[in-house]
Amino acid sequence: YPGSRIDVEFIIDTKENVLVVPKTAVFTYEEGEALWVVEDGKAKIRPVKTGFENDLEVVVTGVALGDVVIINPELPGLHEGKKIQGE
Repeated sequence: YPGSRIDVEFIIDTKENVLVVPKTAVFTYEEGEALWVVEDGKAKIRPVKTGFENDLEVVVTGVALGDVVIINPELPGLHEGKKIQGE
């Protein structure tokens, strides 16, 4: 009707069984993108490929279920090999 307002959401595609991380965790690295992960108690850069995304999250490949991801890549003092507590 004239003067009415509606909100509409279109679902174009869906994916199941994918890994999703906050978009803020992904950063530009070399020729692509990466995440900081914790391996053996130390920070390590892990190159990833990104896929579908929304305003808050992005699908990534290159990490596995159970990998510990550092969601703030701009933590002060964060560098390759830094010991990480609280894994």
